[in-house]
Amino acid sequence: MTNTALISLLKTFSKQEMRSLGELVSSQSSNNRTSVRRLFTVLSELHPDFRSEESGPEIIFEKVFPGKRYNSSSLRPIMHYLNELALDYLTVKDFRNSRLTYDFHRITALIERRQFTAAGKTLAKATEKVMSRNVNAAQQYYHGHLFKNLKLVLTENIRDGIYQKFLPEIQTNDVYRDLSAFYSLRTLQMYINVLNINRLYGTKLPASDFAGGLKQLDERIVERNPVIELFLCLSKMLSEKESLPHYRKARAILKKHGNSMNREDLHEIYVNLENYCNDRILAGDRMFEKEKFSVYKEEIGSGVYLFGGMVSPIFLKSAVSLALRLREYKWARDFLDSHIEHVEKKPTLRNSYLFSLASYEFAMKDFGSALEHLSKLEFDDAYMEVDSKIIQLLIFYETGSFETLEHSLKAFSRFLRTDKGIPMNRKANYLNFYRYFRKLVLLKEKKDIPGMKLLRRQIDSEGRLSQKQWLLKAADQDATILS
Repeated sequence: MTNTALISLLKTFSKQEMRSLGELVSSQSSNNRTSVRRLFTVLSELHPDFRSEESGPEIIFEKVFPGKRYNSSSLRPIMHYLNELALDYLTVKDFRNSRLTYDFHRITALIERRQFTAAGKTLAKATEKVMSRNVNAAQQYYHGHLFKNLKLVLTENIRDGIYQKFLPEIQTNDVYRDLSAFYSLRTLQMYINVLNINRLYGTKLPASDFAGGLKQLDERIVERNPVIELFLCLSKMLSEKESLPHYRKARAILKKHGNSMNREDLHEIYVNLENYCNDRILAGDRMFEKEKFSVYKEEIGSGVYLFGGMVSPIFLKSAVSLALRLREYKWARDFLDSHIEHVEKKPTLRNSYLFSLASYEFAMKDFGSALEHLSKLEFDDAYMEVDSKIIQLLIFYETGSFETLEHSLKAFSRFLRTDKGIPMNRKANYLNFYRYFRKLVLLKEKKDIPGMKLLRRQIDSEGRLSQKQWLLKAADQDATILS
């Protein structure tokens, strides 16, 4: 019984939510079935674990219908009814939490009952909420047009539908501007999402309809709304060959108007800027490592990088890795230390923290500590697994553990060949690393100085290559030592 839709849903309920659901189930107006109340009482005692030995159908039936012979046909309907009540509770809860939508329907109900004074006051408060920075731009534009249109409806009802009485009060420009702004922003955001999916996963989702829609954007709407202009820059940055001017313009708009933008919008903007920097770095443009670091520091300074007061595992790992590549060792260590409490509160951060700490210790040449941190990783991410294997290979090379290195290289090659979790456009960086690293090992064993110098030039000219700077440095050092 633990795999039923009802049990699966109730497992997601908190204790407070179960209490609230109990009040709904006990309400005569919501539920007049005594057996459903008894079923809820039984299940609430088993919440949240619902151990299989205690929640079998026969056991549940006996508690709900004491003394009666087990009959699944009697149990199924009440389970279905309780499941519907649980869904009703969640729907109403979500509706109440969507305050602007809730206010819209409240005002509409007041207008329908001709409670115009109350409707006007509620509408004024709701309109004020729309303008707050707690509302993201798309919501702001969408509800802005709804409430401005609702104001026209309210005026029409107050004047009994006699248009001559309120013609001077009709202003549709604001309604049009908000509706157009909403359409423009959502079109841009969806277009950017499609472009990113195609870029990251090599898919070919159709984007032409979005691109065509952008040609119809009202330039006046774009000029009046910096967040729309910024997202337009991001779309061009991702879709046009000459992308750098659009990146620069996006950064300039963000610097000038970022303080007036919503946190959710800012997060989406920063993620796209980071992704663009990543692509430039992978293409061999090392200038964008410092650029991306600047984006990170700006994001951290504004606090936008935090979710629920916590740093995300991906952000932690990426920020530290980049800082180490730029030799910003103190910044990397300080950033890790400042988030140790997050790791203790959020177990999903543990892997990123340990990997980042291992990367820092490796950069500090404390190879023993680095290996110790790596040994504690529990892999649930293909990228982290391959990155940790690479650090291990580098440590074995640095410490002269060539017998262990030989076995690890073979295992690394098998991993790259068989792993399906990394797209080919990203896997190229790892395959190139394997190819050049293996050559480095062979040339060092042969003491081939000319070969080492040639390898160094090949590494330098390679665009897509993981641990490129380490490989260049190792080739230089080995060539010097061998000569």
